[in-house]
Amino acid sequence: MILFGLCILLLYTISVFGKGDLCFFSKDKVLPLKAILAIGIVLHHLSYEFGFLSEFHSLGPVLLSIFFFISGYGLMRQFENSRERYLAAFFKKRVLFAVLLPFIISAAVYFAVLQPDINICYAIKVFFSSGNVIVPNSWFVFAILLYYIFFWLSCKLLNGKYVIAVLSVFTIAYILFTVSLGYARHWYIEILVFPFGVIYSKYENKLQTIYMHKRIYMMVAPVCLIAICLFYVLGVKYNELYFMPVYVLINFLVVSLLAKVKIERLSNFRVVKFLSGISYEIYLYHGIIMALLNKDAFKLDNPWAYIFCTLVLTVLSAYLFNKVSYSIVKKALI
Repeated sequence: MILFGLCILLLYTISVFGKGDLCFFSKDKVLPLKAILAIGIVLHHLSYEFGFLSEFHSLGPVLLSIFFFISGYGLMRQFENSRERYLAAFFKKRVLFAVLLPFIISAAVYFAVLQPDINICYAIKVFFSSGNVIVPNSWFVFAILLYYIFFWLSCKLLNGKYVIAVLSVFTIAYILFTVSLGYARHWYIEILVFPFGVIYSKYENKLQTIYMHKRIYMMVAPVCLIAICLFYVLGVKYNELYFMPVYVLINFLVVSLLAKVKIERLSNFRVVKFLSGISYEIYLYHGIIMALLNKDAFKLDNPWAYIFCTLVLTVLSAYLFNKVSYSIVKKALI
């Protein structure tokens, strides 16, 4: 966690001693974040193969939790801007085109290249009973799809009133379901961050008023870090469910610090814009590329050659299939 600590220290130093005004979370800040998160998650999974990347090992859940936050925050922000119109096109644009279609294409590629003889019916049965996914790392896709549906139902019920309360009920049901079936902890340990993103979006303006007091703003990081350490110790000593608020606090800390850090300036770099545009596909395909490179026919003995090929082939496949997905969506809309 040394790398994470250094990142927080850097953000805190810039936010406290920098001269920039408060600029709360926005699409401009999300753009470079998505690129950083996507590459960070690839390095996280590579750390299982190579010990010298161990600093990225513990960062994976943190990076994924920020993706959950971005999703919850973005959905709530768009819902409040245009309620009825947004909900009317929600399933087609957000669920089908944005999440499900790219995943279906990646799953088809995975089956065709790596698992042509797989028993789909048996694999689906195993998935529902134990949470073991067929396509590498695809648990996140199923989790985010469920939460998109939860969010839509939360907004539709009671004409959009009590969105947070209804979403909280769904969240509790989701946690109880995954824990009772013995799903791996990644299914539920970070999931509170999605409804937190919704809550943060709803009350961001009030928070901005509070943060205008510099002393209060300066105390956010120390208080959050103390609380994170407390819940972490409780999680280690008693029950791993205590880790759940840790990821909420980490996201609150990161987003609060970014309020005075001009991370959006990274969008001026073309490579950042490019990687951000295919960040979801990078997540979908890096596991497939790693599985392919681990086959005997493609096995690379040099670790740096393996890492280089993983990153390059992941970005190339992400770009290619992003274009394929866009082409299908374009034809469907026409």
